[in-house]
Amino acid sequence: MKNYLILFLFICLVAVACSKENSDLFVLYPGNPANDTTWSSSLSANSSANTLFDALAFAPFVDSFSVTGSALFHVSASLDVAIPASCITNANGSPVTPGKVRVEIRHVLRRGDFIRYARPTTTYGKLMESGSVFEIKFFRKDQELALQTDKKLILTLKDPDPVNNMSVFFGTVSPQPPFPVGTNPFFAWATSIDSSFVTTFVHHDSTGTTKGYQLFVGKTNWINCQVPFDNAQPKTNITFTLPPNFTNKNTAVFAVVKQRKIIVQLNGDVASRSFFAPNIPVGTAIQMVTLSLIGNQYYLGFKEANVSQDFIGIINPASKSMAEISRFLSGL
Repeated sequence: MKNYLILFLFICLVAVACSKENSDLFVLYPGNPANDTTWSSSLSANSSANTLFDALAFAPFVDSFSVTGSALFHVSASLDVAIPASCITNANGSPVTPGKVRVEIRHVLRRGDFIRYARPTTTYGKLMESGSVFEIKFFRKDQELALQTDKKLILTLKDPDPVNNMSVFFGTVSPQPPFPVGTNPFFAWATSIDSSFVTTFVHHDSTGTTKGYQLFVGKTNWINCQVPFDNAQPKTNITFTLPPNFTNKNTAVFAVVKQRKIIVQLNGDVASRSFFAPNIPVGTAIQMVTLSLIGNQYYLGFKEANVSQDFIGIINPASKSMAEISRFLSGL
């Protein structure tokens, strides 16, 4: 009887051991996007890393005005947009028939909103400091219209600490190669080659002193006023790694320079399976932000760091709702 009891206990121990071993196995589920650890050398504009921003955009300011008349829109407490009379044409340059047209305006002011719209303040790999970014579009029904080449929109932006020597840049979704390291192949800022310009202003009245920028711009769509970030410190690369299933196909990584409107989007390096950015001044205090969309789940990563020579860091994103991510960006 004793022998049977020993045999029974032995069988039970083996069964428990086998059960434990099997429970520790990592089982791959074919088709589950969480198990996809591959990187892409030719990233698609439709990849999750690019489309995840669609759900983060705020509704634009929307109003209408007469094609033949001028208009002034108080978009917010900090932004006014003046539109001259008879300045709208069709996309091909032909006149627009009289009547109302719709204007849509977005104002990208906070650091987190530059990330929200995936509009970093870099120009073909060069770090820039922005005053603000704007998107202005005109429509007749669903047809997008254009601005006459001899007309200028006037944007008045209040800012308590404006930076001198800003220039106007226009966004392009089809930047022309070759791309220096640090250039997003799907969007880039290009210096305006028309007569667009930006000035700072100081206005005194009985209520106090108001400072800011005034932009005179000759194109619609994405508009930026920015200046090169001059820093005497030596420059270096920063590199960040994430868990294996956070790849360049589903993740976007940004570096935000603290206390300044300087936002850098890191490049995904397929060979090292990491994200990097060049030309970051040594000693810079940065905030790292990662956004990911894997399947139907969003992820947010955040880390603060002081940049040292050839800096390498690790970020571990956490599962978040879209509402949680939006609140985080609004407070960045």
